[in-house]
Amino acid sequence: MDLIGAVTAAAAGLAAVLAGVNLYVSGRRELHKWTREALIDALVVFLDTSIKQSGLCEAAASWSSLPDLERDHLRRAVIAAHDLQTETLTRLRLLAPSRVVIAAEALHRAGHELVSICFIEPTQSPEVNESTLLLVQRARQQFLESARSTLRLTDMAAIGHGQSKTRWHEFRSSIHAFPTKHDVVQ
Repeated sequence: MDLIGAVTAAAAGLAAVLAGVNLYVSGRRELHKWTREALIDALVVFLDTSIKQSGLCEAAASWSSLPDLERDHLRRAVIAAHDLQTETLTRLRLLAPSRVVIAAEALHRAGHELVSICFIEPTQSPEVNESTLLLVQRARQQFLESARSTLRLTDMAAIGHGQSKTRWHEFRSSIHAFPTKHDVVQ
């Protein structure tokens, strides 16, 4: 009976150890899954906000002909986009590797330059505007490459969608209230 009791105790002990290992591995897997999902969400929000800021700057291209109410709306939208991007940058600092954070900070600074020439000093020459837009596009591409590399995604596509060859910004700026995603979803 001693042998049967010892074998039973050993089997129960081994089962407990294996259950503990399973719980540990499952917990680590869930934590990794949650962290990855939170990182993807933060990356998407940051990139979307950068694109929104550029669109708002394009809308401000006709700044002098816009009524004061529309100018005020554009200013508020740019500030809201900047605040959301800053908040998301904080999340990236917590979740992302340093190369992604460095690329995000570079894109954020490029966005500051773009907002400056569109809203603070709108009398800049077209060459300055184009060079600043190019700076933002390069920073955005670098951010996207860093993010995709971090997520171990291959076959990275360049950002090809642009509105510069269309008259989208004219159409968009003709609407007095720019609906948000929240407005569209409801």
